[in-house]
Amino acid sequence: MKFSEHLTAHLTPEWRKQYIRYEELKDMLYEATENAPQPEDYGEQQISRYFARFEEKFFQFCERELSKINTFYYEKVSEASRMFAQLQDEVRQVEAPPRPNTVQEKIRRKSSYFLGDFTDSEERETFKTNKRKVADLKLAFTEFYLSLVLIQNYQNLNFTGFRKILKKHDKMVQSDKGAGFRCDKVERATFYISKEIDHIIAETEALYINHLEAGDRQRGMNKLRVPPLAAKHTNWTTFLVGLYSGFFMLLMCLMVSGLIVSHMLSSDDDPPSNLSFNETLEGYDFFMNCSAIETTWGTIPAKVNCAEFREEWRPALRMYRGMFLLIFIIFLLGINTYGWRKAGVNHVLIFELDPRNNLSHEELLEVALFLAVLWAISVLSFMVCYWFNRWSYLNPLALAVIMLAFLLNPTRTLKYRARFWLLKILSHIAVAPFHPVGFADFWLADQLNSLQSVLLDFEFLVCFYTCEVLWVSRECNFTCYTYGYGARAIVASLPAWFRFAQCVRRYYDSRLAFPHLVNAGKYSTTFVVVIFSSISSQVEYSSRWENPYHYLWLISVFISSCYTLTWDIKMDWGILEGKPPNRFLREEVIYSEIVYYLALMEDFILRFAWMIALSFNVTGIVQPDITVTIFAALEVFRRFVWNFFRLENEHLNNCGMFRAVRDISIKPTKSDENNPAKVEAMMDQEERIPLAKTKQSWERRRRIHDSCEQARIHNNPLPSSMQDSEEDGYSPSMMTSKVTFHMGSDEDEPSTRTELRGHRKTGISVKPKYHLLATRNVSQEDNSDEDDEEDAV
Repeated sequence: MKFSEHLTAHLTPEWRKQYIRYEELKDMLYEATENAPQPEDYGEQQISRYFARFEEKFFQFCERELSKINTFYYEKVSEASRMFAQLQDEVRQVEAPPRPNTVQEKIRRKSSYFLGDFTDSEERETFKTNKRKVADLKLAFTEFYLSLVLIQNYQNLNFTGFRKILKKHDKMVQSDKGAGFRCDKVERATFYISKEIDHIIAETEALYINHLEAGDRQRGMNKLRVPPLAAKHTNWTTFLVGLYSGFFMLLMCLMVSGLIVSHMLSSDDDPPSNLSFNETLEGYDFFMNCSAIETTWGTIPAKVNCAEFREEWRPALRMYRGMFLLIFIIFLLGINTYGWRKAGVNHVLIFELDPRNNLSHEELLEVALFLAVLWAISVLSFMVCYWFNRWSYLNPLALAVIMLAFLLNPTRTLKYRARFWLLKILSHIAVAPFHPVGFADFWLADQLNSLQSVLLDFEFLVCFYTCEVLWVSRECNFTCYTYGYGARAIVASLPAWFRFAQCVRRYYDSRLAFPHLVNAGKYSTTFVVVIFSSISSQVEYSSRWENPYHYLWLISVFISSCYTLTWDIKMDWGILEGKPPNRFLREEVIYSEIVYYLALMEDFILRFAWMIALSFNVTGIVQPDITVTIFAALEVFRRFVWNFFRLENEHLNNCGMFRAVRDISIKPTKSDENNPAKVEAMMDQEERIPLAKTKQSWERRRRIHDSCEQARIHNNPLPSSMQDSEEDGYSPSMMTSKVTFHMGSDEDEPSTRTELRGHRKTGISVKPKYHLLATRNVSQEDNSDEDDEEDAV
């Protein structure tokens, strides 16, 4: 791999601008060699003057880069030193209780906690408080240790970049000034000779292990260190994705074949002449033949009531539609995750996920395709049972129960970390006004706003199995899938209420009317739309165009669409800033420009897609349930596109603040003293995966320094022995073991006025990248890099 690709793949995305601009330096070298005077046309002195001017410009650029790196490194080291001092102070105040070494001690401790083996309630409260403080402190240590490793990685990548570009300079320009610059400047730079980060890492490990893990080094290091990017489960996950994809496509082919065969069988008998065209289409396209059908598999019995028979496909469609849309959004989220990682958006930092354990895009696709296979099997089973009139409606109920059991499974299996995280965020959403709001909370609530039809379909499922199935003896005084009773209107308003309540809570915490109250106003328009839609459907008129509430609904939904479209573009995506170089987009973009313009058109069309759906319903071209299915899927797709730019916007905010790890606050603020935000402990990883931490010795640096001094005194490049030892032995570019860091973010907007000064008001975004600390053979990489780039020259 070329170093430029290696650097791009393993740098910390939020610090991207603070790394050596290796590509620009390399382009300068290539341009200089390509535009150099030819010996046959110019004299040797002219060529020498040309390269002298170029080298002056080149080394000035290198000095600026070196100064930038030194400054940034010094700031990060100072920040790390201050944070370490705070953690030391917290450890002195909170000492973790010793870990029980025997089974009897563990049982005694648990029984004392649950059975109340305390002298009084104050002792119990003290125990719970100390336990919570220790958990918070452990989480803070893991994030701090991660930041230290990122700084160490920053050191190594930048030194490797200087070493490689200066070596390339000497090779292409036929000069030894690059080696001299390396010895005089780079080898003496603060970011290279400083050992402070190594000392802080060692002291952090000792402090954490001795005080918070009772001296258990193996357990402590498993929680501190980020596991290597092992491919242990990757191949198996890829295999399962392919397997489930094949099964799903096969089942879909069987479903389509069943539809075609059923249509062909039903077309043998002429449809009744007294049926309208739409009734005939409904009856024959969805297995609605009212007479018995003789097939090779047996006789499909006739239905007693043909009108009811033709209507029976609608409940199944409504129930299966909601479950399919849930599976569809999980699948699209897997594609979102892949796109964020490829583009450098650190979604793990944004969502405040555990960087040591989170779902990759392949695992999300695996879950989605597994559920899709179950969905397809259930639909096929429904079709077969329906043809033979054998308890067909047990199938959607069984599928709903299986999916709910998958989510609520209390055991530590089936992606339990991801499921527990999802349930935790859903609980935050449910109590929105009474819980502090983070980015993951309002992001997931925004997803629920695009799944309004899913919630309505699940409301219909509950109503259907409560009132309308044959095995229910009771009769309800209302009709499902209508606004005749209040539950449907309430369910339709729930997603908007969740976001409205979150905006009010954020205003309460920050006292900023803009953007929080303005954003709450956007979601309040949904309440008006639902109210007029409910009234319009219940008030009877000879025509919908004579119904005044229908016009009020049209006005309210138009205002809501304009409001949400404007907020999407201006606030959520941060587009149309009017600043160069992308005057119609924003100052800094991650994706190509054409992608933004296509997304703008897509968002505009799908925000007003309700007009197309309304025209379908008025003209009767498409059945209303089919229309709802199509446009519900399009809304999920719109949210999928929205996710890319929403997180990109937040990622750029984090880059502006050089924020690469989660901010874990140990000391509560005054506003949180009475209602502290609980921090989940997310590092109970049982796998014992060591992380070898190979550090360059001080003797090694001294030996390099002495060799450089000797070379500089004799005005010669580095001795060949030094070059050989550098290529064959350990160099500063050699890094520890291969490690993946996925980091996620905090909320989209600041909670205080002070935080607002360092925060852009337009939103949130981030990407996960791989930060490689891997032992490798430097000489082989150098040679391959040089050969590849020399061929290009």
